[in-house]
Amino acid sequence: MTAVFADTFYWYGLSNPRDQWHHVVLRARTDVGRRPIVTTDEVLVEYASSMASDLFLRVAARSLIDAIMADPNVTVLPQSRDSFVEGLDLFSSRPD
Repeated sequence: MTAVFADTFYWYGLSNPRDQWHHVVLRARTDVGRRPIVTTDEVLVEYASSMASDLFLRVAARSLIDAIMADPNVTVLPQSRDSFVEGLDLFSSRPD
């Protein structure tokens, strides 16, 4: 079964009912079904940072990250120096 990459947009939309994309992400989650999900430490750090604006969101972020880390269907790739440099290069190459 082909794995699906979950980025910050996915995790943020999934956990924040106030996000404009929440319903779209919920549908995407249904479409993914039981396919394996892959994400990265970098994505989870970015997600946590995006949820840091108030206590409710911070608590929700921590709860979801704990669930992600415990979910056998989700693989979290660890950050390394190489992945950091690759991410930094991508950051530098994109205006968004």
